[in-house]
Formats: sequence, C-alpha cells, structure tokens
Amino acid sequence: MKTNKISSINFKLQLLAKIWSVFIIVFALMMFLGYAINYIQTGVADSYTQDDYPPIENLIPISLLCSVIGLVIAWQWECLGGFINIDLFF
Repeated sequence: MKTNKISSINFKLQLLAKIWSVFIIVFALMMFLGYAINYIQTGVADSYTQDDYPPIENLIPISLLCSVIGLVIAWQWECLGGFINIDLFF
C-alpha cells in the first residue's frame, strides 16, 4: 500500500517537472528567437551592448543554454538531464 502511494507521488512530481520544463524551454526559445530576428534585421544581436564588456557577462546566457539542454535531455534520461542542470551551475 505504501509503495503505491510513493509511486503516485513520484509520478505527480515527474509530471510537474515536465510541465515546468516546457515553460522554461519555451521562454528560452522566445528569447533566442528575439535575438535571432534582431540579428537578421539589423546585423547585431543586441544593439544596446557596449563595445568592450567583460567576457564574464556571457556566463548567464551560457548557463541558460546549458539549463535548457539539460531539461530537454531530462525528458528522456532523467538522471543525465538533472546532472547537467545542477552540476553545470557549480
């Protein structure tokens, strides 16, 4: 009886994680699409950037990309996708 309840909770958590991952993936794709359209129209991905900025500012977009890749992989292989999401931030 107890394992049935645990498997039900496990299924609900997996479903909730997949639903949230869809929202995050769609948000990241919308951001990427906006930059891509701006780059096609103007030739510059972000026209408000400064000429000389430190390369460390690229870490946030790179971490977003790694997170989205981890979420997509987690749909098929949960452990590998979770490892990519959690481990690449540290």
